[in-house]
This record gives sequence, C-alpha cells and structure tokens, in this order.
Amino acid sequence: MSKTIDSHVFIAIAHIVLFVPFLLYVGIQRAAIPNWVYTLLLSMGSLIFVYHGWKAFVRVSAASPYAWVNIIHAAAIAPLLVFIGYKGRDTPRYAYEILLMVGFAGLGYHLYSLVRGLQVHYASKDVGAQQKKMSGGSAPSASGSSIGFINTYFKPEY
Repeated sequence: MSKTIDSHVFIAIAHIVLFVPFLLYVGIQRAAIPNWVYTLLLSMGSLIFVYHGWKAFVRVSAASPYAWVNIIHAAAIAPLLVFIGYKGRDTPRYAYEILLMVGFAGLGYHLYSLVRGLQVHYASKDVGAQQKKMSGGSAPSASGSSIGFINTYFKPEY
C-alpha cells in the first residue's frame, strides 16, 4: 500500500498545467507570439532532445518497455520545437498545426495518466484498509490483488 502519490501523477500535472497550454498557445497564436518565445522553444527543444535522447539510450540498452516515451520526445517533439524556434516568424503553417496536434495528444494522454494514477493510488489505499479491517491486523501487500495487477501492467513509467 502506497502512502504517497506516485511521481508520475506530478509529471502528468506539470504537463497538463504548464507544457500543454504553452504548446497550444504557440500553435494558436502562430507568428503573433513574441520573439523571445522562439528562443524559448529552441532552448526547450534542445534540452528535451538531450535529456530524452540520453534516457532513451539508457532504456533501450536496458530493454525497458517504457523507452517509447523518451523516443517520442527525442525523435518527434524536440525536433519540432527546435524547428519552430529556429525558423521563428518564418515557420510554415504545417509546423504550428503539428504542434497543436502534439498539444492536444499530450493533454489527452496526461489526463488519462493522471486519472489512472489517482485511481491506483486511492484504490490501493481502500484495498489495504479493507484487508486490514477484515484480517484484524496489518494489511497484506496489494501484489496479489487486482491492484497489484494494475500496478504491474498498467503503471505509466517515464
């Protein structure tokens, strides 16, 4: 039974509150954004490429099933941000359209991840409390329960 909320819930919240609105703002406003935003996009894209590129390399080397998250960030999202940041006001319309699609996809994925993360967290607390109440003592681990199954097979990993 976990007493703290999984860190992936906080990653989902950060994406929903900070990154997705920023991507949607840039995609909607297009060339009307201030020049410093292009510099920020170029910097963010570079940092995302370095961080997720390294993390993808480590995860692929370890045969992790979660390497896809880092590969998507390093191979698709980072180059798009660098491209828009580099081209500035001369960025073609299709790049902004792709950025909007990435923003909406990110919103959907991270909302789903947030809901699942909170469901697992609160369900594991409920299962642990019920098991403790029924056994009259300490609750056994949730690894044998349906929550253990959910944690094992559906936990998002970054």
